[in-house]
Amino acid sequence: MADATDISAAYLLKLERGDVQSPSPHVLRRLATHFKVSYLDLMALAGYAVSDSGVTRRPRGVLASALVAEPLTESEERAMTAFLLTLRSQPSSEQ
Repeated sequence: MADATDISAAYLLKLERGDVQSPSPHVLRRLATHFKVSYLDLMALAGYAVSDSGVTRRPRGVLASALVAEPLTESEERAMTAFLLTLRSQPSSEQ
């Protein structure tokens, strides 16, 4: 399969074992072509958001997932924006 897809055998083994959490779109395209399955289905299974407007990486983490679970109300959006502006204006301890 490595030769047929032009993907290294080592990388394919990592995919099979689940060691690769985010396979790239070009790898998924090669696999979809080889196995004659839907590229968009593979993209969705790999964690990409697939919609009419295109394909994007799904957010990771609890906060990111919560924020995309349902749309924010205008009031929630204003509150979140104010909070983030305040947070980002403070000196960071990570620097």
